[in-house]
Amino acid sequence: MAEIQTTAADAFSIVIVGAMNPRIHHPQWYRTIGAIDEAELQSTLSGASVLITAMVSQFQFPAAEAAIAINCIPDRWTIQTNTDSTWERIANVAARVFEKLSETPCTIYGFNTQKHVKTEAPNVKDTMATAIAEMQLGFPIGRSLASAVQLQSTEDDRKITVSLQPSLAGESSIFVAYNTEYQAPTAPAGGYFDIGKLIVSKLPEHRERAGAAIQAVVTAINNRILKQR
Repeated sequence: MAEIQTTAADAFSIVIVGAMNPRIHHPQWYRTIGAIDEAELQSTLSGASVLITAMVSQFQFPAAEAAIAINCIPDRWTIQTNTDSTWERIANVAARVFEKLSETPCTIYGFNTQKHVKTEAPNVKDTMATAIAEMQLGFPIGRSLASAVQLQSTEDDRKITVSLQPSLAGESSIFVAYNTEYQAPTAPAGGYFDIGKLIVSKLPEHRERAGAAIQAVVTAINNRILKQR
């Protein structure tokens, strides 16, 4: 659901897939429904990053902890920030927006955590290449095979994708993307489901699992280096 980043910046985002109308998603409308405050609106409107058309809406505003960016195209709405501490704020914005747009047909929603984490490895690419080669699955030995590793698992109500690759932040850092994807429930006859409430209720588990997965990756790399010393 989310593409792997190509810059050395952390990112935390919520994605909702469905039938969107980008023209609705104007900063002034977000202010009207109480999703952002007046200072955030004015900061957004005074910037050069606002684009509202029939096919795309995108803008960003500075929140208390970090900048928040919103992007809407006809089949997808995304809200993203670059600090873990802003998760609850973007979840609350999403909940408010889709409380007002409750009849929007949605098919998928999910969370994306992308972090660059420093390890004890002098060169993460070499460490990853060695670990992959030790699986003895026929991969050629060489640094290029450490360009990316991706694992997917499916549980009762979600699909989890974990992607690993050497980080652009430095040779000792690893980039980890942990994505959780849910199928939106079927709306009852003559009614609708509140996707905002689903987002708020599912977020804590995603944060806990993503944090544990990232810590496990870093611990595994560090343990390999300790054994080599």
